[in-house]
Amino acid sequence: MQVRNLAKSLVIGAALLGSSSLLAMGLDGVYVLGGVGYTGLDNAKFGNKLVGDNALEADGDFSWRAGAGVWLWDNFGLEFNYQGLRNKDDSRRVDLGGTAYTEHLNIDRTALFDISGIGRCFFTADEKLWGFARAGVAYAHLEREITANDNATGALVYSDKDKKGMGAVAGLGVQYDFVPAVGVRLEGSTIQALNNNDSYSVTANVVVNLSSL
Repeated sequence: MQVRNLAKSLVIGAALLGSSSLLAMGLDGVYVLGGVGYTGLDNAKFGNKLVGDNALEADGDFSWRAGAGVWLWDNFGLEFNYQGLRNKDDSRRVDLGGTAYTEHLNIDRTALFDISGIGRCFFTADEKLWGFARAGVAYAHLEREITANDNATGALVYSDKDKKGMGAVAGLGVQYDFVPAVGVRLEGSTIQALNNNDSYSVTANVVVNLSSL
């Protein structure tokens, strides 16, 4: 628990430091982005005391993203992102030892935060089309509830709440700047921050370069 709290504090501290750096630099090299896409929970099996690791699975769904970044040098910078995944519900019947149970999984919200270093390589002489890679640290929080009830009596035999975790983020993508102030970005990324419940995302984003407005 202490390690998790320390890691979370480091992420928050880095975000505050990055924000103060943006303010100190003015708008030079600063950009914001927003987009939509698909986020999946890879191998998202929510094991519990009743059925072990062969538990309910949460598939992916529509997601949204908001972020900001700053180019510290021509081709390297820092980026901060938030991703949200809409609610999910699932249930299933489990028979153990002749007793029937019903499990229910409800995910109210999935929040994914990350801070990463980003590097880019231009593909064209006019520097409008470029590819990038980024890597950094991430924090994930699933607001969820798992319950299991005895089908015969209705008695609650198991319940579990939120899941949180620290981990790593990595992404690859391309961006095309139609004009100096506005571009579009396509990115694939993965966050490993929930033990066996990692996430992957594909998003289409609009990027606004504040320094060019």
